[in-house]
Amino acid sequence: MRVSAHEIDKIEGEILTFIEQQLSVPPEIALDADTHLFRSGVVDSLDLLLLVRFIEEHYELSIASSDLVLKNFQSAASIKEFVARKKQV
Repeated sequence: MRVSAHEIDKIEGEILTFIEQQLSVPPEIALDADTHLFRSGVVDSLDLLLLVRFIEEHYELSIASSDLVLKNFQSAASIKEFVARKKQV
């Protein structure tokens, strides 16, 4: 299934919205697409499970345990790229 550039751009905003609304973002963190989610303390291991569940349900993807690597989930931008790659398959 091919994903349009417009759809890919929307993914980043949807991920940021989910994080802001569903996870406990420390008030001192200025969250943007390049914020390192783990290093900044925005996401911990339990939050990652919520994030994975959201991605699987919202984008109708199956995320394998082998996909759970830092490069795929370190920021909203990297998550966008990950989702786009998975949807292109």
